[in-house]
Amino acid sequence: MMVATQKRDILLLGATGYTGQLILRYLASRAAEYKGTPQAFSISLAGRSVPRLRKVVSEIQHLANEDVPIHNLDVSDEASLKALIGGFHVVITSVGPFWRVGRTIIGVCSQLGVHYIDTTGMYIFESISSETQ
Repeated sequence: MMVATQKRDILLLGATGYTGQLILRYLASRAAEYKGTPQAFSISLAGRSVPRLRKVVSEIQHLANEDVPIHNLDVSDEASLKALIGGFHVVITSVGPFWRVGRTIIGVCSQLGVHYIDTTGMYIFESISSETQ
């Protein structure tokens, strides 16, 4: 018998950078605000440096009011991306440079039907990513 795994809500990539930390603070405060309501959602983080991610989580723990799962991930490894991203409804990324790593993330999200949000303002990346769709 196969047991269905419930998808988690949001996976944030790039939480150790400036923009990623801003996104994480916002998400953590909203998650705490909506906890116990129909709008409640979960946040998970992924990146290359688990110690750096743990440090970032420790700085927002007072906002989150719950554990934030951390995953070790190399965004250039497509197989690892597929294994992790498939378990989420939404991927938000501030990992750059987008022209180098973004295309793979977009491709995996597209293949798996996972919503994708990024913070790029790079025109060339926007052109390349539209070709992926």
